Amino acid sequence: MWLAAFGVPALILATAYFWPMPESTGPAAGDSHADLVLSAEPAPIAVEKLREESEQAARQLTERYPKSPAAQRTAATLYQFLKQHAAATSHWEKYIALNPADPDARVQLAKLQMLQGQDLPSQQTLSAALAAGMHSPDVYEQLCVALQRTGDLPAAEERAKEGLDRFPDQADLWIALGQTQLQLGRLEDAKSSIDSAIRIEPQSSAARFAAANICTRLGASAEADEHRRRMEKTKAARQRDRLPFEKEYERTMRGFVSAIFAAMAVEYDAQGESAEAEHWCRRSIELVPDSLEPLRLLVGVYYRQGHIGKAYVVQRRLMELEPGNVLNYSNFANLALQLGRAEEAEAALVQATRVAPQNAQIRRSLAALYMQRGELTKARDAAQRAVALEPSPEGYQVLAAVCRQLGDADAAAKAEMAAQQLQAGSSP
Repeated sequence: MWLAAFGVPALILATAYFWPMPESTGPAAGDSHADLVLSAEPAPIAVEKLREESEQAARQLTERYPKSPAAQRTAATLYQFLKQHAAATSHWEKYIALNPADPDARVQLAKLQMLQGQDLPSQQTLSAALAAGMHSPDVYEQLCVALQRTGDLPAAEERAKEGLDRFPDQADLWIALGQTQLQLGRLEDAKSSIDSAIRIEPQSSAARFAAANICTRLGASAEADEHRRRMEKTKAARQRDRLPFEKEYERTMRGFVSAIFAAMAVEYDAQGESAEAEHWCRRSIELVPDSLEPLRLLVGVYYRQGHIGKAYVVQRRLMELEPGNVLNYSNFANLALQLGRAEEAEAALVQATRVAPQNAQIRRSLAALYMQRGELTKARDAAQRAVALEPSPEGYQVLAAVCRQLGDADAAAKAEMAAQQLQAGSSP
């Protein structure tokens, strides 16, 4: 591999695929991207049909992979969002049986149990999580709430304080403690706890609401009014960003289901089902065209299918949507090279150096590209810049190779010596 030989990084996606660098800049055989169209506008949807499609997709996924934790979690998350509590509970229980060390799953199951009036089972779920060493802020907070609901206020206060000993900067835990103290009739303690929550999250409506209530009961009318004013200001700001109910519901459904379809695509890809992974990536993107994760996954899917041209089209979209991510330019350059588009590859790498001027890996990639194209002066400049930014064996190996092609044997020998010294753990 002409770049990998010099330690130039392979393409890296958010999904953690590492691709080999191309051996030549000839066009990839048998590949075309003329039939790939990525819409820039969200596809129109009927909410109920989208709901049905998502439920059917979740059933298909879990029936196909019943022992997959990711499949069970995806289904549980979907059904919980759709307020199908029994189905969500069932899938969370299956997920926990497959992956018992996930504290968030215990929290989600406990929330569902409380929604169904199962306060004692909820308390047992969370207590078991703590007993198993799952000390997360959410476990402590939800356990405090569950204990409040069962009337065990001293235990609720104790658990909230235990959580705050571990996580003192968690506003929700301070709110849970304050609400418990309020129910115990200890207004000054409750006020102190809620004030702590507000210091951490000044825009928290829950904290402001609780503070206004407590201050009113303490006779601090002016302070209570100030909390209400701040709460209304926050509420008004949020309302300005909201659409009419039906439009807001559609937007929420679209975004959530797009994320669910992307999660399904990840699981199908992990199971080696390339066609299904492609399908659910495309559906996710149709719903939210500027969603980055399904686009990243789709690049990898197309690459492994050998559809370099299609991967190139999707990677170009990523480069447009996320111009500040240097990896997008590196990935695009790689794909462009495999399609014989060396000038586009160079332009992408040059832009990457502007986005991340201190990134030595990009400079090494650019040096290797210039070297392959016979632009040896440019190659040497880029290689020298790379080792100045980050002295590394790989960087000096690239520099040595360039110097050899330039006929500068002394410079090549010095660069090789520097590479060897760095590999041995000493400075050049």
